[in-house]
Amino acid sequence: MDGYYGEPVADVPPQIWWRLYRGTEPVGYRQKINNTDLYSTDGYCWKGGRIAHDHAVVQTEMRDRGNQRVFNLDRVYMPKTGSQPPREAVALEHPEHGTLLWFLESGEVMHYNDFASGYVRCESIIGSLHGQPSAAELIRKAVETYRPKVGATATDVLVFAVSAVLGVVLSGLAMFTALGNIGSGGALLGLVLALALTFKWSRRTHGAFTRHWLKSVSWKTAGVAAFGITTAWALFSPETVGLMPIIAMLVASTVVVFLTTMLTGATNAWMNGGFAGELRRTEVVSV
Repeated sequence: MDGYYGEPVADVPPQIWWRLYRGTEPVGYRQKINNTDLYSTDGYCWKGGRIAHDHAVVQTEMRDRGNQRVFNLDRVYMPKTGSQPPREAVALEHPEHGTLLWFLESGEVMHYNDFASGYVRCESIIGSLHGQPSAAELIRKAVETYRPKVGATATDVLVFAVSAVLGVVLSGLAMFTALGNIGSGGALLGLVLALALTFKWSRRTHGAFTRHWLKSVSWKTAGVAAFGITTAWALFSPETVGLMPIIAMLVASTVVVFLTTMLTGATNAWMNGGFAGELRRTEVVSV
């Protein structure tokens, strides 16, 4: 018989909840207080009588704007943050890392704390993937795809910065030897080729990289490489050195190296199966 039995329990403190299902139909909630299972059909009145159910889905660490709990596999609408517009995501509870957000449009999988600073709440809960057999394999892949947010190490930055400086300097020397002058186009080509080879080596050695790692290595490499490129320019063209030219070269080198590293890394990811921590859009578009 549906329903529950027992006396109401007053002043129930916040606990982990499970959403109860019979088949694909949600029939109530369960929580444990002092080793006692309590049940509710609406999340307000809790009693000790068991609600008949087939299985239970645990809540995540996230809530919506109305303070409603978000459960594993819930489809949620995330607010605008930075340059990102509002997006739909699936909340996933990872056994080791906690609550993840799987963005259906991009395929990106991130920890919910990495979505924005402060306590993250979704705008609303708009559905659930629970009970959809067609989504089961993709859900498993999404959980396995997740990679923690890790920035570039000092070794990563050193390798890419040295590569960038050598690419610019060697291409410049080659142009000077062949043509008698150094053109910006040749230096840029040397930078692109050097970074492309370094990304190829990095992927082969360490595997796929995340978007966050690419942004991290790009910014840090730009700062270090700009100093190296400016120093090389000052050594090869001492007659042009001055305070303002040095500042201009540092700024220009930083911007160019950053953009080139980002674009070269993104191209490498596009040509080799995408970024780590993401599923291809073609895999999730039908969910």
